Amino acid sequence: MVALLHDGKRQGCLRMLMRLHPALCRTPALVVGALLVLPVLLTGCKDSSSSEPAETGGAPAAHTSDAQGSASGQASPEPSGKAATEASEEATPTPSPTRECSDKSGSEALSTWMPQVPTYNDWAWSTAYADTSTYDSCASLSWIVLPIEGGTASSPYQIMLFHHGEYIGVTSDQMIGFFPEVERLDDETIQVTYKWPRDGESTAGASGRSVSVFTWDAITRAVVHSGEWPPTIDE
Repeated sequence: MVALLHDGKRQGCLRMLMRLHPALCRTPALVVGALLVLPVLLTGCKDSSSSEPAETGGAPAAHTSDAQGSASGQASPEPSGKAATEASEEATPTPSPTRECSDKSGSEALSTWMPQVPTYNDWAWSTAYADTSTYDSCASLSWIVLPIEGGTASSPYQIMLFHHGEYIGVTSDQMIGFFPEVERLDDETIQVTYKWPRDGESTAGASGRSVSVFTWDAITRAVVHSGEWPPTIDE
């Protein structure tokens, strides 16, 4: 008992117990009982002395809020994977399709395909007087006018047609006299003015005119004729 009372806290608890219950000092039996319950009381005193609030070592709640604000204030990540690819494709302009062109020059096209053009009464076509400047290796429709060798003003002519520089045929399977005047209207259209003599007119004074238009049709992939033929043509 003396050893237990050496502890200051235990002595204080015992004195408090005796003040509350003075009868314990006069009754040995009660003293003994008090000693038996003293450990329980001491435990209570110890718990009471340690119930004071302790300092916390964690971060304040405001830091969590700041952390949340910091997280919410971060920049959104850049798009990646499929999303980034689609965005890049939308930003990149679609290139224009490559235009089709032949690798042949006008003179090469003439020498290559002129033998396929039927002749008039076995008169040979003249390569020397054929104007190849009207040939266009990239145009949807271009042409070369073929004269015959040793011809005159009223001699027959033929018009070779080309699509992207490749030979596709002639304007008519019939021979037409007098030199035709051909002009381009657009990339796929040419206009041909045929000359012919009216009744009683000489070859030199021929005043008749017929205008035909030839157009490359991309759908049918063929040349479409419109307009007039000269009266010498059997339609």
